[in-house]
Amino acid sequence: MTYRERRQRRAARLREWAAGRAAKAEAAFDRATEIGDQIQLGQPVLVGDHSERRHRRDLARICAAGIPATVSFYGWPCSSAAAAGGR
Repeated sequence: MTYRERRQRRAARLREWAAGRAAKAEAAFDRATEIGDQIQLGQPVLVGDHSERRHRRDLARICAAGIPATVSFYGWPCSSAAAAGGR
């Protein structure tokens, strides 16, 4: 096997890997969008309400999917929102 063939094989493997990662990223984005659609725009976490735990969990899931803009709208970094979900 020549150097050129090895490079071509490696390039093909990396293209397959990139396609798989793109598909996973798109699926994660779609899932986070579905979760975010359940929360009304601008709806704060209702502290003490029966829905507080789910709201915080959903925000953490959106953040885990790599979409921090939804959570950082309130000025919270994702790590703080995820940490607050455990309270």
